[in-house]
Amino acid sequence: MLPDFSENQSSGAPNWTPTPDFAGVKRKNGGAAIIRVSYGIDHLDHCFTRNRRTAQRHKYAFLGLYQYVMVGDIAAQARAFC
Repeated sequence: MLPDFSENQSSGAPNWTPTPDFAGVKRKNGGAAIIRVSYGIDHLDHCFTRNRRTAQRHKYAFLGLYQYVMVGDIAAQARAFC
């Protein structure tokens, strides 16, 4: 199981610790998660900065970052992500 954190979560503030909310995901997968950076080129995920800091504070061993790519200028979206 790999949790995916973004502003789309209903709670708005994910529980990063291994509690019943995530059924001990960190403990089960060794501490891995992915965080959405942006949606297309113009929408930075509103929770990205907070989620990244929180994951680092809870010492997640692997933290993947991703961008939701929209139809259009893929090269510009890739540059924005980098």
